[in-house]
Amino acid sequence: MVDSYATGIDIEVSLPETHIWPEMGDRTRLTAEFCYSGAFYCIVDAEELGFHGLKSADLGALSHAAGKLKSLLNGKPRYRGLFHRPDKSELRTLYGVIVRGSNKGFVPEGVDGAELGVCFFGSGQQVDLSPCGSGSAARRALAHAKHR
Repeated sequence: MVDSYATGIDIEVSLPETHIWPEMGDRTRLTAEFCYSGAFYCIVDAEELGFHGLKSADLGALSHAAGKLKSLLNGKPRYRGLFHRPDKSELRTLYGVIVRGSNKGFVPEGVDGAELGVCFFGSGQQVDLSPCGSGSAARRALAHAKHR
């Protein structure tokens, strides 16, 4: 069993000019959330990244935005407390960015909700439509922290 918990909810992230991608337009801030579940994740809505949902987003542009965001967060000391475990020195970086879509996907009978998302992870900006066990547990921990 791995600990899973939210480390930051509704965190405002300031974007310097060097880390703004075209879809952001004139915006220089976005709101994101952070979780841990064996690895640290930033969870952000596609709309916060300047996209109109996931289904119509260009995967290359979305990957570029997630990469810029991850680079910024890993490079700024003010955000590092959101993805640092003092008891595990090897866990000091943000591993992945999970982008959620506004379309909540198919909700089966007897289920309270569903979430559409894509996970950008690792050093080479790998992408997965299913965010592996640690990413899924991180999303559940965030939902629990937000009483959803």
